[in-house]
Amino acid sequence: MSKLFELYVYSLRETYGTTILYQLSDEGKRQTHGKYGDVDFLKTDEKLIIDTKYKPKYNEEYKIEDIRQLSGYASDKGVLKKLGINDDERVVDCVIIYPDNNSNTNFDGRNLKETEIKQFTKFYKCGIKLPITRLG
Repeated sequence: MSKLFELYVYSLRETYGTTILYQLSDEGKRQTHGKYGDVDFLKTDEKLIIDTKYKPKYNEEYKIEDIRQLSGYASDKGVLKKLGINDDERVVDCVIIYPDNNSNTNFDGRNLKETEIKQFTKFYKCGIKLPITRLG
């Protein structure tokens, strides 16, 4: 389900176009952005690192392992280079996108840095509603 949710969130590209990179280089070849691992998404114009988590409870809490994972991406020189950041002192914005059926269905006009995770500098979360299909 986690991979399926990640692919669903890929609809970011419909809203933000080529400013969203998804585990791919600009040439369309799969690559690891940095030494730490594969970043789900980068939003290059806003210098955002975006990770998807198929964890509906993000509405109420966060998981420290996820914060650590994004912190690793945010200090990875390969990821920072992909965002055009050369300043080792800069703290990069990180966003966790999670399923939230009380949220909007798409990203149109939304601030991805919707809700601050107050315990951490420049960490945010953004809920997205999952599609509902009716059988029969």
